[in-house]
Amino acid sequence: MKHIAFIFSLVVLISMMAIIITNNMEKVPKRLLSVQKYYSYLYEEDLEMKIPLYINDIDHPLAHASSYDVILLSNPDEHKMIQMELSKITYGYEEMYLNEKFYQMTLHLELPNLGEDFLIEDLVMKVTLINGDSYEISLGVLSLMSTYSNSDALEWSALEGRKNETLFISRLKTITIEYTTCLKEIDTIRIGIDFEVDFSVEQDQIVLTVFDQYILMDDVPIIIFYSDGSIQTIANFRYMFDYEILKDSGMLITPYALN
Repeated sequence: MKHIAFIFSLVVLISMMAIIITNNMEKVPKRLLSVQKYYSYLYEEDLEMKIPLYINDIDHPLAHASSYDVILLSNPDEHKMIQMELSKITYGYEEMYLNEKFYQMTLHLELPNLGEDFLIEDLVMKVTLINGDSYEISLGVLSLMSTYSNSDALEWSALEGRKNETLFISRLKTITIEYTTCLKEIDTIRIGIDFEVDFSVEQDQIVLTVFDQYILMDDVPIIIFYSDGSIQTIANFRYMFDYEILKDSGMLITPYALN
């Protein structure tokens, strides 16, 4: 009987020590990461803005669409602001950053038709959750264009993007437009309101050169301005895929402590 009582007491003691040790272990802080990006869109019906974020706790309310109350996109002083509707959150790959595992989560926001060009250079997303928590997340730049095409001088057949392989961080370097005919002289080409790119016209392709930027860029429209004043647009297309964004983005990453 004494032997059984001793074993029982030992089990209880070990269990209590395990609980004490577990409660005193340093818990990993809940964190969110954003990466500075150039968000450029040419307005079209049912257009979505996709914002990738990275979180180390997939159970946190920020990782679930049902937790969101209000989402605002603005500049820091709120001089420019639009309210956004969240349609869903999708989940992507896992990535290690500073020895922590982060999960990619993408917010799908419905972009409104403002009827005019809209630019925010210091883009902040202000989020309020239904539990009252609020966060301000730095995103980069938003370029929303309401330019409409009035020419089809360029008959194009394919689009392709290539990264700058000489850099340690992911950067879109060139966009190639393969075409069969081009009936007008091209004056300028833009991929954002304030973003003009160099280009060269060859026999069957136009090569756009994107100068190295301080933010990420992967999904952009193309606006072609012809010498006669007419305009042709190519809708948004994703030119680059990268599954090691955190590893390659360095100083572009902003961390946030979560409640």
